[in-house]
Amino acid sequence: ESGNTNGAFGFAAGGQLVVASTAALDFEAQPTFSLGVRVTDNGEPAKSDTATVTVTVLDVNESPVFAQTTYAASVAENSGAGVKLAFAQSGGNSVTASDPEASYQSLTYSIAGESLAFKIDAVTGVLSTKPGAGLNYEAQSQYTLTIEASDGLLEGETTVVVSVTDVNEAPAWLALPVLTINENSGVGAALSGELVAGDVDAGANGVMTYTITGGS
Repeated sequence: ESGNTNGAFGFAAGGQLVVASTAALDFEAQPTFSLGVRVTDNGEPAKSDTATVTVTVLDVNESPVFAQTTYAASVAENSGAGVKLAFAQSGGNSVTASDPEASYQSLTYSIAGESLAFKIDAVTGVLSTKPGAGLNYEAQSQYTLTIEASDGLLEGETTVVVSVTDVNEAPAWLALPVLTINENSGVGAALSGELVAGDVDAGANGVMTYTITGGS
């Protein structure tokens, strides 16, 4: 045999030419095979004949493929509309797929299901925040999105895990009652009433200290 790249074909009983390696059949890599074939009898001496046959591989549409099955992205809490997500692996703002078929070079991107916080550009694959996204690290620090790429017939998908990063927010006084204290009270005596402050931040950003800045 000749031209049987990667052992794509072989003979079954009765002389039927069959596929011997599915992986070798890739229209985009090799659309045709030229096979040298020989038939030999069992006589004494054996006689044979040779010929060349052409095998044409037919193109079959295949799904678009993303470079990764999972992507990691981040965006700061309280971000306004149109803020692009940052992707850790690429340093960019988008996910992109490729299509094995040369005839399907135009892909359309979408988010599977409904996302109230994020949107994707159907042409570029850039992910960004929606108006009124309401990203709040303390309420929800992570989102998982399924991104689809379509060639018009088939779809490929990937997962984007979006981490919402914490932004330090100012503490606020929540209760400021009128305080009283008896004259001649000793050092460390607590005033009546309680000043109450709060901070929506978690962790170190939520630790508060108190100081007197002035007064009369």
